[in-house]
Amino acid sequence: MTLKSASLFIVALLFALIFPVLPVASQSAGEDGVQIISLSESGHDIANAVLFSHDGKRIVVGTSSGISIFDSKSLFRERFIETGTWVRSITLSSDEQTLAAGLFDNTVRLWNFSDGREISVLRGHTNWVRSVAFSPNGRLLATAGDDDTVLLWDTSTHSIKRVITQVIGARVLAFSPDGQELAIGLQDSTIKLIKASDGSLTKTLVGHTDWVRSLVFSPDGATLASGAFDATIILWDVSNGHSTHKLTGHQSSVLSLAFSPDGMTLASGSVDSTVKLWDPKDGNLLHTLIGHTDFVYSVGFSPDGKILASGSSDNTVRLWNLTQPSLVTTPLTNTPSDCRSCHHPRGLIAPPRVIQVKCNACHADGIGLNFCPTFPSAQIGALPVQFRNSDLPTGVPVAGENLAVIINYPTNGESLYSSSAYRAPLYVTGSIKSDIAPTHVTLELSVFSRDATEPVFTVTGHPSETGSFEYKLTQNHDKPLPIDVGPATQDCLICHGTFQNQSNGDLPEGEVRLLVRATTPDGRTATDERWLYVDTSKKVMIEVNVVDKDTRQPIAGLPVQASTILYHWRERYAHEKTNLQGVAYLNVEVLTQAPTVYQFTMPDTVLDGSYYSAFQPISISILPDETLLPAVTIEVQSRVSHVFGHLTGTLPAELLDVLAIRLPDGDFHRIRSSGDYFEFHGLANGKYLFTPDPLTLLSFGLYSQPAAVDLSVAPEAHPELVIMPKTGIRISGRLLDRTNTANIPFAWIVAKSGQVYTPDPVTGEFTFFTDGSTRQSLTVLAPGYYSQTQMVELTSRAVDGLIFSLVRQSTTKSLNWGEGKIIIPSDSVYEFVQNTLKITRGWVWGYDGNSAQTIEVAGKQLELTNGTFALEYLPPEGGWLYVLTGQGVIQAEGLPDIQVKSGEMVFLQSGVNAQPVLLEPSVLAILKNVDQPPISPTWEPGLGTQITNRLAQFGIGFMQIITFITYLIVLVFLVIIIYRTIYWLIKERKNSRSNRRSNVQ
Repeated sequence: MTLKSASLFIVALLFALIFPVLPVASQSAGEDGVQIISLSESGHDIANAVLFSHDGKRIVVGTSSGISIFDSKSLFRERFIETGTWVRSITLSSDEQTLAAGLFDNTVRLWNFSDGREISVLRGHTNWVRSVAFSPNGRLLATAGDDDTVLLWDTSTHSIKRVITQVIGARVLAFSPDGQELAIGLQDSTIKLIKASDGSLTKTLVGHTDWVRSLVFSPDGATLASGAFDATIILWDVSNGHSTHKLTGHQSSVLSLAFSPDGMTLASGSVDSTVKLWDPKDGNLLHTLIGHTDFVYSVGFSPDGKILASGSSDNTVRLWNLTQPSLVTTPLTNTPSDCRSCHHPRGLIAPPRVIQVKCNACHADGIGLNFCPTFPSAQIGALPVQFRNSDLPTGVPVAGENLAVIINYPTNGESLYSSSAYRAPLYVTGSIKSDIAPTHVTLELSVFSRDATEPVFTVTGHPSETGSFEYKLTQNHDKPLPIDVGPATQDCLICHGTFQNQSNGDLPEGEVRLLVRATTPDGRTATDERWLYVDTSKKVMIEVNVVDKDTRQPIAGLPVQASTILYHWRERYAHEKTNLQGVAYLNVEVLTQAPTVYQFTMPDTVLDGSYYSAFQPISISILPDETLLPAVTIEVQSRVSHVFGHLTGTLPAELLDVLAIRLPDGDFHRIRSSGDYFEFHGLANGKYLFTPDPLTLLSFGLYSQPAAVDLSVAPEAHPELVIMPKTGIRISGRLLDRTNTANIPFAWIVAKSGQVYTPDPVTGEFTFFTDGSTRQSLTVLAPGYYSQTQMVELTSRAVDGLIFSLVRQSTTKSLNWGEGKIIIPSDSVYEFVQNTLKITRGWVWGYDGNSAQTIEVAGKQLELTNGTFALEYLPPEGGWLYVLTGQGVIQAEGLPDIQVKSGEMVFLQSGVNAQPVLLEPSVLAILKNVDQPPISPTWEPGLGTQITNRLAQFGIGFMQIITFITYLIVLVFLVIIIYRTIYWLIKERKNSRSNRRSNVQ
């Protein structure tokens, strides 16, 4: 072997021995001069920060696995600095000697940039460090963390020189080029300009409408650019703090900004996966760079301004050659602005795109894991969405060399809530990314209590061939599941079926750490972790005293209720009545890991003629696992509601009944007037209509407009009811079904004048007064029936016995219903779900035998048996259930059943739990008074029928039509006779002339 050959062999051997131990990223040249750096062969790594060295020879990338330093020409990775945690931000000193990084282990680390030797670890933050920046002279290092503080470090001593507080949500900062000012972006949408020398505030910039998350000064220091969660960029004149341009075009949050070295171009990266280039002089959009498939977290220019680097969570860094950029004018995708698309992956197979935020960062009351996704969030009261820090850590994946493990579910900061009497299932799902077959990777799930070094239990296994994994864990594994679910509800079986615990123990209570570790056969590892609360509630007795505010005497028989929301989803109620000592003992559910806020109140109540109302609800916060609760005292005021009203106008000789009808449920009280006045005592809280009995007035040819009174505002009222004579002609009659003479429960009679009258839904009878003209057209509209118009001759003071015989539409359905039948018109919106009739809008009526059938309407279940009923529901106003014969039961979740008897009606509306009231015609006459029918006319097919109805609408009756036809026939006959006579005369004249000519010849 020659000396030259030996030398080459030694060099090759050294190269082979040294460089394979370095993590290597793959590079590729994209189209149009775009070069792509793949950060990991596993396909999973996040480029949180990207910058060029000052000489442009290197590209530094801070990722979720460490720091990679690439040669900017060959794109070969020269060095990899393993950090064991996420690198969120990086900065390089002006002399290019020191590299600083903000990490997710709450530290700031410094390295010698030339050889990667660690210089120091700066400890001062108590939460993740999101942003770091060297001052231009390198003497100061500014850092911002999730602990809502900004620290200024002396780089010569590595000590804290100044602490800046009152900067809630400080997640990004930037030094001005002269080093005099430090800009800080805040959660309240503002930017603070701080004097670097003493930390004093110089300006506050106001213009964004959401959290400011990116900042950069122009090279000359005259302009500050800011990007925010409101998807906009604002350019600020630093000298006066005024905005000069507002740049719009991104579809979602702006996460990163960079000025070109000459200050002529501004680059921005966004959640919408695009990079945009702007002209800062006029704010115009120059180009949109498309290629990334996920969030663009960082952008940075090369020193010569020809190359733009962009780092994304899609495992790549893209290098855009700006001398020949790949250009389009609009983004390819529109990223939703709904935060749930990133933070709430419930029900999705992919992990949340952003896992660095815990649930209680926005939801201070926490989010529960074991809620049913079929039901909406609880709505007892408006729950604030607010930001707060939590002591609970946030787990993030730490990738190994070409290996990553990601937990899809649960997310950070959720709470596994369960009553101590029931089992709570927990699915831990995720996947691995690896350069080898997934089944060769060993997985280990360990469950730890907080601060514990040894796991409570460990489960080992392997991912599937696709790399996915699933673990089934439980809390209270020896207790039953909350609900037994039959085979008819298969979707519920995932949680309520035979859920089998895969671990050898229960999840511990309190703060729990779930750690999943993936290990390859050659010893490479990667981890991911999640932190959550495991919370088991229990029942605690609390004493509630109700006393009169003035006399301090206890009051018996008053209802007291307590309400709360557990983890946004679980509404909890407790209610009891006070005993003879004025005390109610409520069993309330208390969390063992989080505070429980209960609101105690007494609803306005009428008891023994007195009107009781509480001054204000009492809220108490029960500490976690607290058992000895102090008594609660509710002060109430006793008032007797008193309504004293007058009757004026045309009073009949007889005394009148006056009705007080409560809205909207129709509960009513009836009293006899005393001459020209009336009094009600002790009416319950609510809105009322006061009116003389309208049917009695009608029999006297009188009427009165109801007076509306709100007793919830004041317990006393003095309505005045004016009685006036009815004008016109009284018309009475009945509606019938032409085929079987059955009553039609829902109909509206519309006069030509536009007035609307409603027949009695039980009998179909009607009585009303119309104008005094000689004739009047009346049109009947009824759901499920063809409309009909009649012309009524008003030749006397009254028209009695008028019959409308309606024909049922062909589209109206008559269906078997238990042992009976029901009628459903085509105007109704409904569906059958598992033998339950669900009414969304419309009408249904009919009868049943002895079998119980179910109707679902307005969030309630109606079971009607052995009788006839009629139901109308027109949201949002609501509707009514009329039980004509038989009986029924109304059920609503979390509320006691309501029994409905024959001859009763119930108001139906979502969120209203009305009680049955008597089906009183006088009350119906008031409640069913409408300005216009809810349906349009539908005419029976057939030319003759349609002509008759149309003519009647124009005031032409049947006899008038016969008379008109008779006159028309006579007129035609006379015309024919005249025509024939004239024709005969002309013909005779011609014949006469012809004869005279013949004689002459």
